[in-house]
Amino acid sequence: MVRIPDRRLAAPGHTLNRSTSFSLHHRLVGFCQAVVLLFGVAAGGALFAQAQSDSNQKPFQLNTDQLIRPISVDRASFFAFTQTREGIIAAGERGLIAQIDIASTRAPAAEAGTSAWVTSRLPTNRNLTAIASHTEGLVVAVGHSGVIFVSTDYGKNWQPVSNEIIESVNPNKDALLSVTIDANRRILVAGAFGLMATSSDLGKSWQRVRPLGDGFDWHIYGLVNDPLSGSLWMVGESGTLAESANGLAWREQRSPYQGSFFGGVVTKMGARIAFGMRGQIFRQSQRGGAWVSLTVPTTVAWMSGRVLADGRVVLLGDQGHVAVSNDDGRSFTVKKIWTGSLTDLIETPRGDLYVSGVFGIRQFNSRLEPVNKS
Repeated sequence: MVRIPDRRLAAPGHTLNRSTSFSLHHRLVGFCQAVVLLFGVAAGGALFAQAQSDSNQKPFQLNTDQLIRPISVDRASFFAFTQTREGIIAAGERGLIAQIDIASTRAPAAEAGTSAWVTSRLPTNRNLTAIASHTEGLVVAVGHSGVIFVSTDYGKNWQPVSNEIIESVNPNKDALLSVTIDANRRILVAGAFGLMATSSDLGKSWQRVRPLGDGFDWHIYGLVNDPLSGSLWMVGESGTLAESANGLAWREQRSPYQGSFFGGVVTKMGARIAFGMRGQIFRQSQRGGAWVSLTVPTTVAWMSGRVLADGRVVLLGDQGHVAVSNDDGRSFTVKKIWTGSLTDLIETPRGDLYVSGVFGIRQFNSRLEPVNKS
Protein backbone atom coordinates (compact mmCIF):
# COMPACT_ATOMS: atom_id res chain seq x y z
CA MET A 1 0.00 0.00 0.00
CA VAL A 2 1.27 3.45 -0.88
CA ARG A 3 1.50 5.93 1.95
CA ILE A 4 1.69 9.68 2.32
CA PRO A 5 4.28 11.00 4.78
CA ASP A 6 3.22 11.57 8.38
CA ARG A 7 3.44 15.34 8.69
CA ARG A 8 4.56 15.14 12.29
CA LEU A 9 7.78 13.46 11.15
CA ALA A 10 8.47 15.61 8.09
CA ALA A 11 11.90 17.17 7.97
CA PRO A 12 12.13 20.97 8.17
CA GLY A 13 11.30 22.48 4.81
CA HIS A 14 9.57 19.30 3.65
CA THR A 15 6.21 19.59 5.34
CA LEU A 16 3.52 17.92 3.27
CA ASN A 17 0.99 20.27 1.78
CA ARG A 18 -1.14 20.33 -1.32
CA SER A 19 1.24 22.59 -3.23
CA THR A 20 4.29 20.42 -2.62
CA SER A 21 5.71 18.63 -5.65
CA PHE A 22 6.63 14.95 -5.28
CA SER A 23 8.37 12.39 -7.46
CA LEU A 24 7.74 8.67 -7.79
CA HIS A 25 10.59 6.25 -7.45
CA HIS A 26 10.29 2.70 -8.74
CA ARG A 27 11.75 1.51 -5.48
CA LEU A 28 10.14 2.78 -2.26
CA VAL A 29 12.79 3.79 0.27
CA GLY A 30 11.57 2.67 3.66
CA PHE A 31 7.86 2.46 4.22
CA CYS A 32 8.47 3.19 7.90
CA GLN A 33 9.86 6.60 6.97
CA ALA A 34 7.11 7.06 4.35
CA VAL A 35 9.00 9.97 2.88
CA VAL A 36 8.15 9.48 -0.76
CA LEU A 37 4.72 10.37 -2.08
CA LEU A 38 4.18 8.43 -5.28
CA PHE A 39 2.34 10.99 -7.36
CA GLY A 40 4.14 10.21 -10.61
CA VAL A 41 6.70 7.88 -12.07
CA ALA A 42 10.37 8.68 -12.60
CA ALA A 43 11.77 8.96 -16.08
CA GLY A 44 13.16 5.45 -15.86
CA GLY A 45 9.63 4.06 -15.77
CA ALA A 46 9.35 3.30 -19.47
CA LEU A 47 7.46 0.14 -18.60
CA PHE A 48 4.39 1.46 -20.28
CA ALA A 49 3.47 3.45 -23.35
CA GLN A 50 1.92 6.84 -22.63
CA ALA A 51 -1.32 6.23 -20.73
CA GLN A 52 -4.57 7.57 -22.08
CA SER A 53 -5.81 10.91 -20.75
CA ASP A 54 -7.61 10.88 -17.41
CA SER A 55 -10.38 12.84 -19.05
CA ASN A 56 -11.29 10.00 -21.39
CA GLN A 57 -14.67 8.94 -20.06
CA LYS A 58 -15.50 6.11 -22.46
CA PRO A 59 -15.90 2.67 -20.88
CA PHE A 60 -12.50 1.03 -20.86
CA GLN A 61 -12.47 -2.59 -22.00
CA LEU A 62 -9.52 -4.85 -21.32
CA ASN A 63 -8.94 -6.37 -24.74
CA THR A 64 -5.93 -7.84 -26.46
CA ASP A 65 -4.91 -4.49 -27.91
CA GLN A 66 -4.49 -3.06 -24.41
CA LEU A 67 -2.69 -5.96 -22.78
CA ILE A 68 0.84 -5.13 -21.70
CA ARG A 69 2.44 -8.27 -23.03
CA PRO A 70 6.07 -7.43 -22.12
CA ILE A 71 5.24 -6.67 -18.48
CA SER A 72 5.50 -9.54 -16.02
CA VAL A 73 3.89 -9.01 -12.62
CA ASP A 74 7.28 -9.32 -10.95
CA ARG A 75 8.59 -6.34 -12.95
CA ALA A 76 6.36 -3.56 -11.59
CA SER A 77 5.06 -2.37 -8.23
CA PHE A 78 1.64 -3.46 -6.98
CA PHE A 79 -0.10 -2.07 -3.92
CA ALA A 80 -3.39 -3.90 -3.25
CA PHE A 81 -5.44 -7.02 -4.02
CA THR A 82 -9.11 -7.88 -4.12
CA GLN A 83 -10.83 -11.20 -4.83
CA THR A 84 -13.99 -11.77 -6.84
CA ARG A 85 -15.85 -14.94 -7.75
CA GLU A 86 -14.00 -14.90 -11.08
CA GLY A 87 -10.47 -14.42 -9.76
CA ILE A 88 -8.04 -12.02 -8.12
CA ILE A 89 -7.31 -8.44 -9.22
CA ALA A 90 -4.23 -6.42 -8.24
CA ALA A 91 -3.82 -2.64 -8.52
CA GLY A 92 -0.45 -1.07 -9.15
CA GLU A 93 1.71 1.73 -10.43
CA ARG A 94 0.63 4.03 -13.27
CA GLY A 95 -2.83 2.53 -13.65
CA LEU A 96 -1.54 -1.02 -13.87
CA ILE A 97 -4.07 -3.79 -13.30
CA ALA A 98 -3.20 -7.49 -13.06
CA GLN A 99 -5.75 -10.31 -13.05
CA ILE A 100 -5.64 -14.06 -12.56
CA ASP A 101 -8.72 -16.19 -13.15
CA ILE A 102 -10.29 -18.47 -10.58
CA ALA A 103 -9.31 -21.64 -12.44
CA SER A 104 -5.64 -20.69 -12.17
CA THR A 105 -5.92 -19.94 -8.44
CA ARG A 106 -7.29 -23.46 -7.89
CA ALA A 107 -4.49 -25.11 -9.84
CA PRO A 108 -1.44 -26.64 -8.13
CA ALA A 109 1.17 -24.09 -7.11
CA ALA A 110 3.49 -25.11 -9.95
CA GLU A 111 0.78 -24.27 -12.48
CA ALA A 112 -0.66 -21.17 -10.78
CA GLY A 113 2.55 -19.16 -10.84
CA THR A 114 3.03 -15.51 -11.60
CA SER A 115 3.01 -16.28 -15.32
CA ALA A 116 -0.74 -16.93 -15.03
CA TRP A 117 -1.39 -13.23 -14.36
CA VAL A 118 -2.54 -10.97 -17.20
CA THR A 119 -1.59 -7.30 -17.01
CA SER A 120 -3.37 -4.32 -18.47
CA ARG A 121 -3.50 -0.60 -17.83
CA LEU A 122 -6.33 1.76 -17.09
CA PRO A 123 -6.37 5.18 -18.78
CA THR A 124 -4.30 7.02 -16.16
CA ASN A 125 -0.65 7.50 -15.29
CA ARG A 126 -1.49 7.71 -11.58
CA ASN A 127 -0.72 4.97 -9.08
CA LEU A 128 -3.69 2.86 -7.99
CA THR A 129 -3.34 2.56 -4.22
CA ALA A 130 -6.42 0.54 -3.19
CA ILE A 131 -9.08 -1.75 -4.68
CA ALA A 132 -12.28 -3.36 -3.38
CA SER A 133 -14.96 -5.67 -4.77
CA HIS A 134 -18.56 -6.77 -4.17
CA THR A 135 -20.12 -10.17 -4.76
CA GLU A 136 -22.32 -8.86 -7.58
CA GLY A 137 -19.43 -7.87 -9.85
CA LEU A 138 -18.73 -4.34 -8.62
CA VAL A 139 -15.01 -3.51 -8.39
CA VAL A 140 -13.60 -0.07 -7.51
CA ALA A 141 -9.98 1.04 -7.79
CA VAL A 142 -8.72 4.39 -6.46
CA GLY A 143 -5.43 6.22 -6.45
CA HIS A 144 -3.38 9.37 -6.53
CA SER A 145 -4.85 12.65 -7.73
CA GLY A 146 -8.22 11.29 -6.58
CA VAL A 147 -8.68 8.95 -9.55
CA ILE A 148 -11.57 6.48 -9.27
CA PHE A 149 -12.35 3.62 -11.65
CA VAL A 150 -15.51 1.51 -11.44
CA SER A 151 -16.22 -1.89 -13.00
CA THR A 152 -19.56 -3.69 -12.78
CA ASP A 153 -18.43 -6.91 -14.47
CA TYR A 154 -15.61 -8.21 -12.24
CA GLY A 155 -12.95 -6.00 -13.82
CA LYS A 156 -13.52 -6.77 -17.49
CA ASN A 157 -14.58 -3.18 -18.29
CA TRP A 158 -13.81 -0.02 -16.34
CA GLN A 159 -15.45 3.40 -16.23
CA PRO A 160 -13.37 6.33 -14.95
CA VAL A 161 -15.17 8.83 -12.74
CA SER A 162 -14.97 12.13 -14.58
CA ASN A 163 -12.65 14.93 -13.51
CA GLU A 164 -15.67 17.19 -13.06
CA ILE A 165 -17.28 14.81 -10.58
CA ILE A 166 -14.01 14.20 -8.75
CA GLU A 167 -13.42 17.93 -8.36
CA SER A 168 -16.91 18.42 -6.91
CA VAL A 169 -15.93 16.43 -3.80
CA ASN A 170 -12.14 16.60 -4.06
CA PRO A 171 -11.22 20.00 -5.55
CA ASN A 172 -7.55 19.66 -4.66
CA LYS A 173 -7.40 16.15 -6.15
CA ASP A 174 -5.90 14.75 -2.97
CA ALA A 175 -4.76 11.14 -3.04
CA LEU A 176 -7.22 8.36 -2.27
CA LEU A 177 -5.72 5.61 -0.12
CA SER A 178 -8.60 3.31 0.80
CA VAL A 179 -11.92 2.07 -0.57
CA THR A 180 -14.66 -0.21 0.69
CA ILE A 181 -18.05 -1.37 -0.61
CA ASP A 182 -20.95 -2.25 1.70
CA ALA A 183 -23.62 -4.93 1.27
CA ASN A 184 -25.84 -2.49 -0.65
CA ARG A 185 -23.04 -1.69 -3.12
CA ARG A 186 -22.50 1.76 -1.63
CA ILE A 187 -18.90 2.86 -2.23
CA LEU A 188 -16.85 4.73 0.39
CA VAL A 189 -13.42 6.16 -0.42
CA ALA A 190 -10.94 7.96 1.85
CA GLY A 191 -7.48 9.42 1.71
CA ALA A 192 -5.23 12.40 2.30
CA PHE A 193 -6.12 15.45 4.41
CA GLY A 194 -9.30 13.87 5.83
CA LEU A 195 -10.80 13.27 2.42
CA MET A 196 -13.83 10.96 2.39
CA ALA A 197 -16.64 10.57 -0.15
CA THR A 198 -19.43 8.11 -0.87
CA SER A 199 -21.51 6.98 -3.85
CA SER A 200 -24.73 4.96 -3.81
CA ASP A 201 -25.19 4.79 -7.60
CA LEU A 202 -22.11 2.85 -8.75
CA GLY A 203 -19.91 5.93 -8.88
CA LYS A 204 -22.11 8.13 -11.04
CA SER A 205 -22.48 10.77 -8.33
CA TRP A 206 -20.60 11.40 -5.10
CA GLN A 207 -21.24 13.04 -1.74
CA ARG A 208 -18.47 14.49 0.42
CA VAL A 209 -18.30 13.12 3.96
CA ARG A 210 -16.58 15.03 6.76
CA PRO A 211 -16.05 12.22 9.25
CA LEU A 212 -14.79 14.22 12.22
CA GLY A 213 -15.85 17.77 11.38
CA ASP A 214 -14.64 20.52 9.06
CA GLY A 215 -11.33 20.89 10.90
CA PHE A 216 -10.27 17.27 10.51
CA ASP A 217 -7.47 16.99 7.95
CA TRP A 218 -5.36 14.00 9.01
CA HIS A 219 -4.65 11.40 6.36
CA ILE A 220 -7.04 8.43 6.46
CA TYR A 221 -5.01 5.33 5.64
CA GLY A 222 -7.49 2.51 6.08
CA LEU A 223 -11.22 1.68 6.15
CA VAL A 224 -11.91 -1.59 7.95
CA ASN A 225 -15.13 -3.61 7.85
CA ASP A 226 -16.08 -5.42 11.06
CA PRO A 227 -18.27 -8.32 9.88
CA LEU A 228 -19.29 -9.38 13.40
CA SER A 229 -20.58 -5.99 14.57
CA GLY A 230 -21.57 -4.73 11.14
CA SER A 231 -19.70 -1.49 11.80
CA LEU A 232 -16.90 0.26 9.96
CA TRP A 233 -13.80 1.76 11.48
CA MET A 234 -10.98 3.84 10.14
CA VAL A 235 -7.34 4.33 11.00
CA GLY A 236 -5.04 7.16 10.06
CA GLU A 237 -2.38 9.71 10.76
CA SER A 238 -1.55 10.92 14.26
CA GLY A 239 -3.30 8.00 15.98
CA THR A 240 -6.63 8.52 14.23
CA LEU A 241 -9.24 5.91 15.20
CA ALA A 242 -12.96 6.31 14.53
CA GLU A 243 -16.03 4.11 14.12
CA SER A 244 -19.23 4.35 12.10
CA ALA A 245 -22.41 2.35 11.63
CA ASN A 246 -23.00 3.55 8.06
CA GLY A 247 -19.87 5.38 6.87
CA LEU A 248 -21.62 8.76 7.07
CA ALA A 249 -21.61 9.61 10.79
CA TRP A 250 -18.37 8.88 12.65
CA ARG A 251 -17.42 8.79 16.31
CA GLU A 252 -13.78 9.31 17.27
CA GLN A 253 -12.21 6.66 19.51
CA ARG A 254 -9.61 7.17 22.19
CA SER A 255 -6.29 6.21 20.63
CA PRO A 256 -3.52 4.26 22.37
CA TYR A 257 -0.87 5.69 20.05
CA GLN A 258 0.00 9.12 18.66
CA GLY A 259 1.88 7.91 15.59
CA SER A 260 0.24 6.87 12.36
CA PHE A 261 -1.87 3.74 11.98
CA PHE A 262 -1.57 2.36 8.46
CA GLY A 263 -4.18 -0.39 8.68
CA GLY A 264 -6.38 -2.68 10.72
CA VAL A 265 -7.98 -6.12 10.62
CA VAL A 266 -10.69 -7.99 12.51
CA THR A 267 -9.79 -11.52 13.60
CA LYS A 268 -12.00 -14.60 13.29
CA MET A 269 -13.00 -14.20 16.94
CA GLY A 270 -13.80 -10.50 16.57
CA ALA A 271 -10.67 -8.91 18.04
CA ARG A 272 -9.45 -5.75 16.35
CA ILE A 273 -5.82 -5.29 15.39
CA ALA A 274 -4.47 -1.83 14.52
CA PHE A 275 -0.91 -1.40 13.26
CA GLY A 276 1.40 1.18 11.82
CA MET A 277 4.70 2.99 12.31
CA ARG A 278 7.76 1.74 14.18
CA GLY A 279 6.51 -1.84 14.48
CA GLN A 280 3.51 -0.77 16.55
CA ILE A 281 0.68 -3.32 16.90
CA PHE A 282 -2.35 -2.91 19.18
CA ARG A 283 -5.14 -5.38 19.98
CA GLN A 284 -8.66 -4.69 21.21
CA SER A 285 -10.27 -7.91 22.44
CA GLN A 286 -13.81 -6.56 22.40
CA ARG A 287 -15.47 -3.60 20.77
CA GLY A 288 -15.02 -0.49 22.89
CA GLY A 289 -12.50 -2.17 25.18
CA ALA A 290 -8.97 -1.12 26.00
CA TRP A 291 -6.25 -1.39 23.38
CA VAL A 292 -3.28 -3.53 24.42
CA SER A 293 0.16 -2.85 22.95
CA LEU A 294 1.91 -5.94 21.57
CA THR A 295 5.69 -6.19 21.56
CA VAL A 296 7.52 -7.40 18.46
CA PRO A 297 11.29 -7.45 17.82
CA THR A 298 11.33 -4.89 15.02
CA THR A 299 10.61 -1.25 14.30
CA VAL A 300 9.63 -1.65 10.64
CA ALA A 301 6.30 -0.13 9.67
CA TRP A 302 3.34 -2.49 9.15
CA MET A 303 1.54 -1.42 6.00
CA SER A 304 -1.36 -3.87 5.59
CA GLY A 305 -2.83 -7.04 7.05
CA ARG A 306 -5.00 -10.04 6.25
CA VAL A 307 -6.77 -12.78 8.19
CA LEU A 308 -6.28 -16.16 6.51
CA ALA A 309 -8.84 -18.95 6.25
CA ASP A 310 -7.21 -20.87 9.11
CA GLY A 311 -7.47 -17.83 11.41
CA ARG A 312 -3.87 -16.70 11.21
CA VAL A 313 -3.34 -12.95 11.19
CA VAL A 314 -0.59 -11.77 8.85
CA LEU A 315 0.77 -8.22 8.82
CA LEU A 316 2.99 -7.06 5.98
CA GLY A 317 5.64 -4.43 6.30
CA ASP A 318 8.83 -2.75 5.29
CA GLN A 319 12.03 -4.53 4.25
CA GLY A 320 10.22 -7.76 3.41
CA HIS A 321 9.01 -8.45 6.96
CA VAL A 322 5.79 -10.16 8.04
CA ALA A 323 4.28 -10.58 11.50
CA VAL A 324 2.21 -13.74 11.97
CA SER A 325 -0.19 -14.57 14.79
CA ASN A 326 -1.57 -18.04 15.49
CA ASP A 327 -3.51 -17.05 18.62
CA ASP A 328 -6.15 -14.60 17.38
CA GLY A 329 -3.74 -11.68 17.39
CA ARG A 330 -2.59 -11.99 21.00
CA SER A 331 1.05 -12.36 19.96
CA PHE A 332 3.06 -12.14 16.73
CA THR A 333 6.18 -13.79 15.35
CA VAL A 334 8.23 -11.72 12.92
CA LYS A 335 10.19 -13.06 9.99
CA LYS A 336 11.60 -11.79 6.72
CA ILE A 337 10.17 -13.40 3.60
CA TRP A 338 11.57 -11.19 0.83
CA THR A 339 13.98 -8.36 0.17
CA GLY A 340 11.61 -5.52 -0.73
CA SER A 341 8.83 -3.72 1.08
CA LEU A 342 5.51 -5.57 1.14
CA THR A 343 2.14 -3.97 0.46
CA ASP A 344 -0.62 -6.63 0.49
CA LEU A 345 -1.42 -10.34 0.50
CA ILE A 346 -4.23 -12.49 -0.91
CA GLU A 347 -5.06 -16.16 -0.28
CA THR A 348 -6.10 -18.48 -3.11
CA PRO A 349 -8.77 -21.19 -2.80
CA ARG A 350 -5.96 -23.73 -2.51
CA GLY A 351 -4.44 -21.89 0.44
CA ASP A 352 -1.44 -20.58 -1.50
CA LEU A 353 -0.60 -16.90 -1.17
CA TYR A 354 0.27 -14.04 -3.47
CA VAL A 355 2.19 -11.13 -1.95
CA SER A 356 2.54 -7.72 -3.58
CA GLY A 357 5.16 -5.07 -3.10
CA VAL A 358 7.75 -2.89 -4.77
CA PHE A 359 9.10 -6.09 -6.38
CA GLY A 360 5.74 -6.87 -8.00
CA ILE A 361 3.72 -9.98 -7.20
CA ARG A 362 5.34 -13.12 -5.77
CA GLN A 363 3.83 -16.49 -4.97
CA PHE A 364 4.25 -18.11 -1.54
CA ASN A 365 2.97 -21.32 0.01
CA SER A 366 0.77 -21.43 3.11
CA ARG A 367 3.89 -21.27 5.32
CA LEU A 368 4.91 -17.98 3.68
CA GLU A 369 7.80 -19.60 1.86
CA PRO A 370 8.46 -18.48 -1.73
CA VAL A 371 7.26 -20.99 -4.29
CA ASN A 372 9.91 -19.86 -6.75
CA LYS A 373 13.00 -18.10 -5.42
CA SER A 374 14.33 -17.10 -8.82
